[in-house]
Amino acid sequence: MTQLFISNLKIMYRNRQTAFWALFFPLLLVTVFGLFNMNEYSKSKIGILDLSQSESSSRLINELNKVQGWNLFIEDEPNTLQNKLESGALEYGIYIPEDFSDTEPFINIQYASANDVGHQVIAATTRDTIQRLINPNYIVTTIEDSINKEPTNYFDNVLLGIIGLAITVNSVISVTIQLSTYRNQKILKRLLATPLPIWKFFFCEILAHIVLVLVQTTIILAVGSFVFDANIYGNLFYIYIIVVIGTIVFINIGFILSAWANSPAAGSGLGNAVIFPMIFLSGTFFPAEFLPWPLPLLSAIMPLTPMLNGLREVALSQMSLVDIWPSLLILLVWIILSGVIANRVFKFN
Repeated sequence: MTQLFISNLKIMYRNRQTAFWALFFPLLLVTVFGLFNMNEYSKSKIGILDLSQSESSSRLINELNKVQGWNLFIEDEPNTLQNKLESGALEYGIYIPEDFSDTEPFINIQYASANDVGHQVIAATTRDTIQRLINPNYIVTTIEDSINKEPTNYFDNVLLGIIGLAITVNSVISVTIQLSTYRNQKILKRLLATPLPIWKFFFCEILAHIVLVLVQTTIILAVGSFVFDANIYGNLFYIYIIVVIGTIVFINIGFILSAWANSPAAGSGLGNAVIFPMIFLSGTFFPAEFLPWPLPLLSAIMPLTPMLNGLREVALSQMSLVDIWPSLLILLVWIILSGVIANRVFKFN
């Protein structure tokens, strides 16, 4: 079985297409996002919660909505705003309390961003706006609080998204193409006539892809951290566990798609049709919460979404596997469902 495992690794190593999608393409994305600092050019994502519901608070929101460089999102519930701040979907939260008034203007600002200059700008702009609207002589009180203990930025989130992208491409497209090639060359059919247990063949196939994914994850993290100063705080062992669990899901999806792929070209087309909508809807490059309805609902049931959520919660917020059990549970359900479907639809000829 060891020789079969090594043979699978050699086949993937010699396949130029696999090498491109598994290593070169993710590293190209890391380089592009690392060199082009999106933190300098993107608008600040600010959530605002109006607990006052007064005329003064409405005027303040209208004025803040006109500030250039701000993307203002009106939230209805404190928990919703808090969750978006903690997940990184929003960088700042402005709380307008119930007792906000023209005589004692008072606000609470929370930060999920590590940009100290940004903190000062947000607070100063809000104070200036209140003074301009109400009375320039009033002293505006702000309570400023940081959500995250460690600094994170847009590139940190994108780096983990690129890992998810690399896993889906390598697992789904590579497996689909490889199995459809084996079927066209009658290799799968001939395997049934050999004394080799078929489970050993597929086990070595899956194990080889997992090893390749772990290697590419390590390379992406190393380049992002040491070349472009990405912030990765979490336990690497936990990150690898999430990567392995997610890889198994996408390998199963590759097995399912290979059942309908009559050729390697068809397998590539099917793989692209499945993974690229998933990549753009699951928060790989931007938060899924900002997608128009009902796309966030569709994003929530895709397997890439809980994998990326788990990776970011562990790597950036230093959570443990116990803390991210909802994401792990969804991935385990996907493993069972995709495994059952793959077992039913997979064809040897």
